[in-house]
Amino acid sequence: MSAEIKKILVISPDVDKKSADFLSNALAKGQQGGFDYLKFKQSLNQIAQLKLDEGTSFQSAFATASTIGITRDGLISSAKHYLNLLDHEKSQFDSALQKQVKERIASKKEQVIKLEQGIEELKSKIKALEKKITEFQHRIDNSDAEVEKAKQKILETQSRFEKSYEVFQNVIRDDIRKIEQYL
Repeated sequence: MSAEIKKILVISPDVDKKSADFLSNALAKGQQGGFDYLKFKQSLNQIAQLKLDEGTSFQSAFATASTIGITRDGLISSAKHYLNLLDHEKSQFDSALQKQVKERIASKKEQVIKLEQGIEELKSKIKALEKKITEFQHRIDNSDAEVEKAKQKILETQSRFEKSYEVFQNVIRDDIRKIEQYL
């Protein structure tokens, strides 16, 4: 169903696949029964093959939908339902992202602090322990690189998700604008 939603919304293949699949699955899970915004969008896609202008396409799809009781306000409400689903998924993503930041970065920083304390303790001991001090220092140096790597990965994931989220939102918002304009 995820692929079908992406096809219905005409999501660009440039969008991060993992994020697009995630958002599409969320929309599929929250799909409304009967003729809703997604069915309307699917009708628009089929009418687009007739090479009609955009306004005529919207009016034609709506004319068909109105024969089964669909109203302009109902269609907008349905589209907003899907925007709300996207907003909910973004909120959950943001929470998970914060958790990952805390787990991956903060724990590494705590590890660095503990290792630095270990170094200070070892410096007070006899020369035989100096080898362990050097090993701990090496681990600290590597931890900084790991922290930066984890941070970059999280930022990249966030960026890909944000771009996908914006594409989904823009498609639906643009359709709402067109529904309001043409219907």
